[in-house]
Amino acid sequence: MSQNPEQPPEIPLPALRQDLQILPGVQDRNGAPGWLLFDPVANIFHELSERAFILLSHWKPVPPSIFLTHFATDNDYDFTREDLEEMTGFLYAKKLTNVPAGLMVDDLVAQEIAANPPFYKTIFHKYLFFRVPLVRPQRFLHRFYPFIRPLYSRVFTWITIVCGLIGIWLVLEQWDSFKTTFLHFLTFEGLMYYGLTLAGLKILHELGHAFMAYRYGCRVPTIGVAFLVMFPIMYTDTTDAYR
Repeated sequence: MSQNPEQPPEIPLPALRQDLQILPGVQDRNGAPGWLLFDPVANIFHELSERAFILLSHWKPVPPSIFLTHFATDNDYDFTREDLEEMTGFLYAKKLTNVPAGLMVDDLVAQEIAANPPFYKTIFHKYLFFRVPLVRPQRFLHRFYPFIRPLYSRVFTWITIVCGLIGIWLVLEQWDSFKTTFLHFLTFEGLMYYGLTLAGLKILHELGHAFMAYRYGCRVPTIGVAFLVMFPIMYTDTTDAYR
């Protein structure tokens, strides 16, 4: 008489990282509440639907059958194994779990290598847009913000407006001389000055973003260069403003 082979034990659901944060988000068009899952390591916000929020709020590293049984008795939502598999795949893909269930060290290393290809492959596959972080400005912002704080005052705003109006008036007074200066930019020396000035202004512009974000309590993890269809532009990571 043949006996049925024993069923292999269920692999428990992966445990969530303890540093993850679930925050209120923006309501959708139907008025349903929205939620955000914040990953402080990657400094990324993931939008969650109401169902995903409910599921993650009750998430436990137990076998799926036990989770579904206990969940069904305490909640009105009807979740299935497919829902758990979809959520598990999302958590693995975004690296939001502790050690993934059932994976060995070699598998984790291969997963990390696949997620971080060499730079030349990044250029080839992501030439439309990719970012290269250059500096971590948080300590710099903390140290120099007291010197920058007066620039946010109403007095400085009026000083800027008055100086701008004076500058416009002086240019109009010497318009003919001002027009001739544009020819200088067509020379090599003029282009060099123009490029250096533009780069300096762009750095100050990005620092303006960074200091403003810091002023309102946001963390600024990086400032760097982004490539938009291989054209370089500076960027400031103000993802924390998404809160």
